[in-house]
Amino acid sequence: MTKKSIYTILLVMILARLFSLSWLPIMDPSEGRYATIGKIMSTSGNYITPQIVRRGDIIPFWGKPPLFFWSEAFTIKLFGANDFSPRLPSAISGILLLLMVYWIIGRYHGRESGAAAAFITFSSGAFFFMSGLVLLDMMLVLFSSGAWLFYYAFMQESGKKKKKLFSIAVFISLALGFMVKGPVALVMFGLPVFLWTLLNKRWKHLLDHAWFSGGGLFLLITVPWFVVAEKATPGFLKYFFINENILRFVSDKYGDKYGSGHEFPHGMSILFMLAATAPWVALALFMVIRKFIRLKKLNTGDSWVKTLGKSLNNDDRRSNDKYDYFVITFVSITVFWCFARQILLYYLLPVVPAFSIWAAFYFKGNNFSLKSIARSALCLICLYAIALSVMYLALSDSGSTKRIIGYIKNMNDVDNIVFVRRVPNSASYYGGDMIALHGKEEIETSLKRGEGKPNTVYVISRYYRKRFYDVIKSSNSNIAIIYKSPEWVIAKEEKSKLISGTGR
Repeated sequence: MTKKSIYTILLVMILARLFSLSWLPIMDPSEGRYATIGKIMSTSGNYITPQIVRRGDIIPFWGKPPLFFWSEAFTIKLFGANDFSPRLPSAISGILLLLMVYWIIGRYHGRESGAAAAFITFSSGAFFFMSGLVLLDMMLVLFSSGAWLFYYAFMQESGKKKKKLFSIAVFISLALGFMVKGPVALVMFGLPVFLWTLLNKRWKHLLDHAWFSGGGLFLLITVPWFVVAEKATPGFLKYFFINENILRFVSDKYGDKYGSGHEFPHGMSILFMLAATAPWVALALFMVIRKFIRLKKLNTGDSWVKTLGKSLNNDDRRSNDKYDYFVITFVSITVFWCFARQILLYYLLPVVPAFSIWAAFYFKGNNFSLKSIARSALCLICLYAIALSVMYLALSDSGSTKRIIGYIKNMNDVDNIVFVRRVPNSASYYGGDMIALHGKEEIETSLKRGEGKPNTVYVISRYYRKRFYDVIKSSNSNIAIIYKSPEWVIAKEEKSKLISGTGR
């Protein structure tokens, strides 16, 4: 493929991701939570300590450093509090990583290998979808994966000046990753690099690092904010480093201030890795199994372990130099998360670029052309666009409060919105000061929040609809149903009680 064709496909991928950012409303719970943190930061002017809505109060958020929230606050200031703005930092992170994979792999293994790796990375389902969500993990992937990509470039270069520049780039990437999610950025880089160095006995590379200048930059980027944050909210350092980054990996009850995480059996990360690299991992497994069977039929006398190793190996000798670096990277990250129970699919996003680079080499070495990869990648992105459209139709009302809050804002004489029982995270983002913040509570307690406030409406989700009807029928309040959809009910206190024909 020509350079022009490759650039055209890269541009199509980038535009497809940017144009589809606002197709879905901000979804509950995670997107609504993180979008609200960015919005609070942009409106409050407090850029030191991120703040979160928790049980009806706005409290300091000690769970993560602020780099992602700074970028959110900036885009919200720039474009307003809409569906596009808080997702833009994740999209830019995915796009930058796409270009970085193309540049670094293409620099040392040729333009076609770099293009294949970039196409596979961006058309992996989890990577494409999550690069358009309000999740800080995509920014973490950019910097942690960027660090081991720069380290790969550092190993490949022979000139001292270029080696030093790439070495410094490693430290800067690690510092920025640390400012996104903390020490896990160091683990996502350090574990695969250490294992590769140990297995290949390449300790001399460590001696060539720009330890003083790079280490100094790392400290300069990270330390000031942590010092200022501890002074602003004492206790932050202890909770962040001990509870969030040590105890959560050794105890189910680690003192989480912001709600319990999702628990899965140990080893669940293997399934998450397969899901994160789908659908390309299915093609890779098919080719590996086919090659394994073919080698076994040749009766070479090798053990099945050695035969499997040959099946996984790349037949293209031009790209075999340090070939196992990428295998060790995605395997070690997957194994690391095997020991954690509180994980989510997007924790495995850092394996995607490493797997994609290995897959690009493997496909190319086994006669799978770049044109075939490019056509497949474009078809996948078209399917993802269709899936986003279907998701909008299916989830725009049930997975977010955007539509119901928009309906209320178009009503006359409404100053306050009370969500009965619990307030969804996206409501804080879309409703702003109109939302009465509270933790999960009884229906009667929610109704009292509107007493003496004639311009208050109550919003009830379908989960609490029947109980709400029972309460207002048995009470003396004059609450009338003024709007009803499959997902939401809007009620308001009227002069006379009108509940007939509301149904259940």
